[in-house]
Amino acid sequence: MTSHPSPTSLATSPALRRGVDALAVVSMLVAAALIHGPVFGGHAGYVAALGGLVVGLLVAALTAAARVRAIGSTLALAAAYLLTGGALALPTTTIFHVVPTRRTIQMLVVGLITSWKDLLTVQPPAGIFVGPAIMPFLSALVTAFVALTIVLRTKRPLWALAPVGILALLGIIWSSQLAPLALPIGLFSVVVGIAWSAHVTGRARREGSRGIVEFNDSTVTPTARRGIGAVTLIILALAIAVPLTRIVVTDSHRVVARDYVEPPLNLQEYHSPATQFRFLNTTDKDTDLLTVDGLPEGGRLRLATLDYYDGTVIQIAANANGSGFRHVGSSFYETPLPAGAEASNVTVRVEDYSGNWVPTVDGVRALEYTSDRAGQLADALYFHDHLETALSTVRLAQGDTYRVSGIVTHQWSDEELEGRAFSPMTPPSDEGIPSDVSDAANEMIGDAAPGIAQVRAIQRTLHDQGFYSDGSDQLSLPGHRTSRIEDFLSADQLIGDDDQYAVAMLLMLRSRQIPARIVMGFHPETPASGQLTLTGKDTHLWVEVPFEGAGWVPFDPTPPRDHVPQTEVPKPKPDPKPQVLQPPDPPQDPAELPPDTFDDSDDDEDGWPAWIRVLLAILGWGAVGILVLSPIWGMLLFKALRRRRRRTVGTDEERSAGAWDDVVDYATDTGLRVPIRATRLTQARAIDARLIDRRADIPDDTGFHRWDEQCTALVFMARSMDAVVFSDAGARGRAAERSWEIRDEVVAAISGKTPWYRRYWAHLSARSLWMRRVPLRVRLERLTELLAQWRQKKTTPVATDEATPLKGTDNV
Repeated sequence: MTSHPSPTSLATSPALRRGVDALAVVSMLVAAALIHGPVFGGHAGYVAALGGLVVGLLVAALTAAARVRAIGSTLALAAAYLLTGGALALPTTTIFHVVPTRRTIQMLVVGLITSWKDLLTVQPPAGIFVGPAIMPFLSALVTAFVALTIVLRTKRPLWALAPVGILALLGIIWSSQLAPLALPIGLFSVVVGIAWSAHVTGRARREGSRGIVEFNDSTVTPTARRGIGAVTLIILALAIAVPLTRIVVTDSHRVVARDYVEPPLNLQEYHSPATQFRFLNTTDKDTDLLTVDGLPEGGRLRLATLDYYDGTVIQIAANANGSGFRHVGSSFYETPLPAGAEASNVTVRVEDYSGNWVPTVDGVRALEYTSDRAGQLADALYFHDHLETALSTVRLAQGDTYRVSGIVTHQWSDEELEGRAFSPMTPPSDEGIPSDVSDAANEMIGDAAPGIAQVRAIQRTLHDQGFYSDGSDQLSLPGHRTSRIEDFLSADQLIGDDDQYAVAMLLMLRSRQIPARIVMGFHPETPASGQLTLTGKDTHLWVEVPFEGAGWVPFDPTPPRDHVPQTEVPKPKPDPKPQVLQPPDPPQDPAELPPDTFDDSDDDEDGWPAWIRVLLAILGWGAVGILVLSPIWGMLLFKALRRRRRRTVGTDEERSAGAWDDVVDYATDTGLRVPIRATRLTQARAIDARLIDRRADIPDDTGFHRWDEQCTALVFMARSMDAVVFSDAGARGRAAERSWEIRDEVVAAISGKTPWYRRYWAHLSARSLWMRRVPLRVRLERLTELLAQWRQKKTTPVATDEATPLKGTDNV
């Protein structure tokens, strides 16, 4: 039989224990904060998360050292958030990247709510945007503060694992597809978490079993046994976690929250660019729209990809919330350029083009504005990954310039596409499809083999047998609504422009279950490269079909411009009308003033006098101010009325007891811990124990000469109150008034030994209210007693004498 060593040999100092716990928690917090970095594509996420972590730890340590209460700690954390958030999360809004401005404070306050949504609705990397970095900064700040506060102020340090896990979980949910540190962070957190939990549990077991005799026949010491168990547990955890991580964490698509969040873009506000095709192609055919430099030979500028036909216009298949469009920065993808791909860098200058759809290139991967409105346009840019379409909520205007980067696409020949199947895709369900589409497709395809041969059969038939007309010769009507496509396909000759040919080919391909889509963009009639000026006649619609291993391949079904129909339609002869002398215009009625226009001459007669309006405005704003400040003046008024009631209402014994209650409440509101249910002498000693190092002289008329531990003003007052309340003689003469005089002296003594900020806070603190809360049972008993007395008094026919007031404490 062996006994534990003495407590002194086993115990470690509280400071050392807290230091070990804090070190373990901080290391896990750092690992969790690193999860927030990759989604920003640079150092912005790491600076925000790690900076918030440091600030939160400092606030927790300082408030714990100063023994600041919950409200004060929360205010300190809020102040730290506003003072440091600009430098760490919004550096571009500050002065010299440090000093916060009014915009910084505004964005930090609004970002408490909006930054969470902003980070999910932008396209990574998010470092280009101003605002999303508030989310990792705020998350790290709060979780670090809570975790270290738990370690330093409670006896259950393992609860700190909860905020650590929350910080890591937020980083995972708000992350992106790029997570290079996922495996090492996960393994490190598991090892440290298990080791620290085992250490804390063993330490608690040792401290709880001191002095208890136990039998131990094993030759292995308890410390070594616990160490072996912890190491074994860590090895088992790693043996399970590593293979499981290799299976779960792969290079495939990671499931993150942004995949399920709809971006806040109302696509219905932006009409399909196809509605402007005929205008650009005819009215603005000679107008310089764009100047392009660096376009590869055969390259095209993509304005928008259109994949849904509703019977009226070809457009983007998206509902009002703009599903599929992401708020992006200068880079659209986190992953690098595919191996072997050739990059294209094109500079675009906007001339007379104006619109929300942003021209880009094939395989677009990045877009950076370089003009004066770069900041405004960059914040308004959205991008659809699958459609390769960019949309700006701010319309492009003349003078805007930007650099767009993409991938030089391979020009696929029919021989290379031979034998390739179509990529499996489910196009949107079209509406209003013309009845002649399927028959026309079957006739054009004939016995062509499935694959590229069928696509070429439709494209060549439209291109070779059709005629071009932009409507200037009155042979072609604009648009591609259902009736227009029916007339186009059923006519003796195919006559139209891209507006009809591209849509007809799309519908015919889809009638044969061939996936296809339409792209509207710009390219010259003759392929060219270098610096180009694109005019309205370079606007085109073309069809794209996806092939496995080749991607989307373009097809141009529209005949060349010089392939015009031979039939001429005679122009209508003019039919002039005889001129008739028109009667004179009738006299106009006097103009009426609009509803919001008033005659100032009637103000003085019908309206309120000016001084009354000013008075009403002052009273209105005064009422608003009183309402806003109601918690402050309400608390001050309540305490003043409570003090007055204690001092003036009741017998001398009750008023004397009220003086002591007021001292205890004031000490409680200044931050001192006073045992409310204890005796007055115990309460006095409790307050003295906290003021022992802040002594002061006592007035001579109190009977004491020094503020000391044995005989203080509080002890004197407590004994005096007990003598007044509990003695047979009770309060005599000026006993109640003298009690309140002593109360004023004691409160002044306590106030002199209390920091200035606590003195002011004591007037607004509600701590004494909830510390004096009375159980419901006692309240019900007191209410029953009062009702019984009221009934007895009511049934008494004649009151022979005054009812004696009930004695009681101030707790009821």
